[in-house]
Amino acid sequence: MEAWNNVLTAIRGRLSAQVFETWFAPIEARELVDDRLSLGVPSGFFKEWLVNNYLELIRDAVNAEVGRRVEVEIQVDSRPSAEGPAGAGAEPDLAPLRRN
Repeated sequence: MEAWNNVLTAIRGRLSAQVFETWFAPIEARELVDDRLSLGVPSGFFKEWLVNNYLELIRDAVNAEVGRRVEVEIQVDSRPSAEGPAGAGAEPDLAPLRRN
């Protein structure tokens, strides 16, 4: 999505390379329909971190790119990945370990 690529370019110039690669490179733009941009992220933790730390930056960059106020919706991507059957951002199994 060209608009999202332009947003990423604008954001990249405002952050360190490490921060950008960690928090923005994994984001997948799903769709921009009317005044709503849907983004996919790998985990619930990732979503929470973005919302708490970068949502305003994302909104400002998106609004500047499209020239209007857009609602940014962040969803956890539940599709499986090569990293494991539960997906890239799956929460670890926290069941207690039993010793035999």
